[in-house]
Amino acid sequence: MWLCGIDEAGRGPVLGPLVIAICSIPSVDAHMLEEQDVDDSKKLSFARRNELVEWFNRQKEERHWQSFVIVCSPEEIDCAVYDKKLNLLEAKKFAEAIDKGLLAKPSLIFADACDTSTSRFTQRIIQHSTTWNEKLYSLTSEHKADQNHRIVSMASILAKFHRDTAMLELQHSIDVEIGSGYPSDPKTRLALKELIQPPHPHQSLRWSWKTVETYWNEHYSTPLPIRKSYHSTQQSTLF
Repeated sequence: MWLCGIDEAGRGPVLGPLVIAICSIPSVDAHMLEEQDVDDSKKLSFARRNELVEWFNRQKEERHWQSFVIVCSPEEIDCAVYDKKLNLLEAKKFAEAIDKGLLAKPSLIFADACDTSTSRFTQRIIQHSTTWNEKLYSLTSEHKADQNHRIVSMASILAKFHRDTAMLELQHSIDVEIGSGYPSDPKTRLALKELIQPPHPHQSLRWSWKTVETYWNEHYSTPLPIRKSYHSTQQSTLF
């Protein structure tokens, strides 16, 4: 039997990608997560997360543990938010993680649920998985699964590590200090001056976020653009 966890990092920020990570280990190795004191990524320092990612990657080589990461762009997030389907997008990405990152072996899967209905979140994941095998897999979605199951904590660490890496690469590419990407971060808010300018906000921003809409409306008289890849007439804003 294999033990599997799925989690995300970067759902709330106004800047940068949403990252989904899945990891899977033999259940007989579960004690190793406890011995390493694997915990929710939000409770760990940047340095400690990096240490645990390095440790996990060694186990992938030595013990054939598995992991897979999916990066969801701000543009993809915006198109989902316009249609009020951000939870559905996340469920689809969790399903994709299962399809691409899970071995066809008996597995107990735990997912950190963003939906208020954990059962609905579970069903959406199963419905959108192209490789789901009810004889092999069992999926449980929970709120705060990253705090209740160390395997989900490990997935949260992998997701946060890859998002942090993406943010550092973004900062280097645009040569602007961007902070964490959360609207409450003073560095991020200062970066908005450079990133929100006509004819449209920077591609790394989430145009559908309230933070972007408010800044645009305060500084420019033209309507805030929407993504060219979006074809519906609905629009919604968050944060």
